[in-house]
Amino acid sequence: MKNPKVFSIGFEGSHRSGKGTNIELLKNKLEKLKIPFIIVRGSGTRPNEGEHIGDPISDWWTKKLPLLRREGSSIKDWNESSYRLARELIVFRDRVLPNMLKESSSKIAFLLVDRSILSETMITRESENETGRINLYPDNAGEKGKVITAEMVCPDILFNFIADKETLLLRLDKSDPKYEFRRKLIEEKSDWYKDAKDFIPNNLKDRVIEINATKTLEEIQEEIMKILSEKIPDLKDVLEDE
Repeated sequence: MKNPKVFSIGFEGSHRSGKGTNIELLKNKLEKLKIPFIIVRGSGTRPNEGEHIGDPISDWWTKKLPLLRREGSSIKDWNESSYRLARELIVFRDRVLPNMLKESSSKIAFLLVDRSILSETMITRESENETGRINLYPDNAGEKGKVITAEMVCPDILFNFIADKETLLLRLDKSDPKYEFRRKLIEEKSDWYKDAKDFIPNNLKDRVIEINATKTLEEIQEEIMKILSEKIPDLKDVLEDE
């Protein structure tokens, strides 16, 4: 960690595991506590809508998103997307957030990462089916001379939301235009998160904390805040003063 006061917190899990909801709840808590934060995507793609600091409009994404969204998009395109998100994450974590922290009265800042290296294992497993492969960021995926490794971008704490397939399917809204797409993803890939930790480097595995996503939202939030306050003393102090 370049800056010991900037903490990256990852959120992983299948569709309808509650990952996004819990990011939003933590965001609201940090806003209330006046702790600087940025939300970024760590795997897949990002919306490129310019609605918050972690999703600025980019010419690169404007050109790349149509290629990624087309049927039959290539593994090369997805590797380039992964590499781009990783480079952006590093900039936000190591440059932007430290500057935000200097301008605030807070002692700490947070990078909230929506999907991370566990989701990256899905690309590897689907495209090449190589058990145990840990080269999640191919050297030829980015700019010449630039190399990304899992160690460079793995969050300090990585919450992995796990729920059984039946629970996840029941949470789907049948009126959702993407219902079939989401149902298929849950049917085919939700179980992959249960053993995704086996596909990342050994030295990163202890960062993964499994969350029982079948618990109530209140129980999950209480568990997350308890874990964060135990691991980050400065956050514990702020919560005690609240």
